[in-house]
Amino acid sequence: LKTLLRNNKAFVAGGCFKNILKQEAPRDIDIFFHTAADFDEALADFIASPHYVQEHKNNRSVGFRHKTHDLLIDLVCYRYGTPEQVLSSFDFSIVKFAYFLQDGQYQVMRHVNFDKDLEEKKLEICTNPPNVDKFFNRLLRYNRYGYNTSRDIKRRMFSAIKNMTDEA
Repeated sequence: LKTLLRNNKAFVAGGCFKNILKQEAPRDIDIFFHTAADFDEALADFIASPHYVQEHKNNRSVGFRHKTHDLLIDLVCYRYGTPEQVLSSFDFSIVKFAYFLQDGQYQVMRHVNFDKDLEEKKLEICTNPPNVDKFFNRLLRYNRYGYNTSRDIKRRMFSAIKNMTDEA
């Protein structure tokens, strides 16, 4: 992971740590940036690199697959900020984990319940979802991975769906 970090201009965050700590291969690695200029610099480096091939580009990220390791690296371009700012916008405790360089030292930042929820395969919501459809799909995907939702989450989800249909 250290090779993916660009000094203190980028950091790795999200669900890859859930997989890594469970000794599973991550589906992808999301790299976040402090600013759009930092993203642009990294994008140029990845495009120029002989080790990566661009796999996708959309309004959320640009993905590059490592030619040798077959690992997808997503350069995230829809959200910029510090690790703390980015993690505060994540929905579930089990994805609130960041690895970054600060003052010459590699640091880890994670949700207070990250370890417990990962061990118990417990899915706890940390923010109110701005997009109920997208959140519901993520909830179903994590349920397929074996993560269980609490009664409170189910109640909040049904309430959000009801509010969505009432507004329509």
